[in-house]
Amino acid sequence: MRYVLLGVICLGLVVGCARKWISDEEAIRELIDELGYLLGAGEYYGKETGDTTVTQGKGYAGVFWYRSVDSVSVDLKVNINGDSAWVEIERMIYGVFHRFPFDTMPAGTLVDKPKDLKDKITRYAIFRKTGKPRRHRGWCLHKLSGAMAKSQLGGPDIKIDSVKLILKGDTITIREPFEFTDTVNIIECQQNEEIEVYAYVSPDTVPVLVFLHSPGNQRHIRRRCMIISDGVFYGECKVGRKGYGRLGVDVIWSPSLFEDDEGTYPYCSRAWIINIRCK
Repeated sequence: MRYVLLGVICLGLVVGCARKWISDEEAIRELIDELGYLLGAGEYYGKETGDTTVTQGKGYAGVFWYRSVDSVSVDLKVNINGDSAWVEIERMIYGVFHRFPFDTMPAGTLVDKPKDLKDKITRYAIFRKTGKPRRHRGWCLHKLSGAMAKSQLGGPDIKIDSVKLILKGDTITIREPFEFTDTVNIIECQQNEEIEVYAYVSPDTVPVLVFLHSPGNQRHIRRRCMIISDGVFYGECKVGRKGYGRLGVDVIWSPSLFEDDEGTYPYCSRAWIINIRCK
């Protein structure tokens, strides 16, 4: 029994030492995995509630749609300078853009006419060594940026020029997707508070649809924006789940949804993913 106890103690020391001597980069990578609720892809993929069907004036009467994910690859570029680290987080999403078009209202039997999906989602984060050395070698998340999702399968060069949020009477204008904030000063909202969103998209000659994605109580919520002038879209959304989450401003090339010919009209979208905290 004495030898068994001694063996267990020695094994614990070996494991402890192995954990102690992981590199700074390995510690940061582990922390990023742990912070998936902050640094993940966000409320952007999967079936949602809300405006799941879109209509148009010609061709199909409407299309029910959603995205699904088959696989994700993650590429981290970690640049450490003393007790500070700059990290680029790039996720490549492979999946399916599901389309269920119908010719009449109400819709009858729906048949999926899918298209391939490939999105690159990029965000940045800054870490500093301000924590306890025994946990992730002291590395802590100091600041994080928003994220941008960009499809990789062709189509027009759609751009989101800026996004304006109006909540609690305050106006917040976001002029580029990678604006940094610390974890304390993330945009805050109350549960189920109405958030007004303006999205400014170019070129205004390209036909697009704009959607808002937000965390719901059970499923993510999708809302379609209305066009109020060339390249300017307006919508409203709510955050139903407390805690950290993300708002997605999602711009989809209209033929991606309404045209069946994938060779001529591939899946094409752009999205800004905005960090938010629901109190």
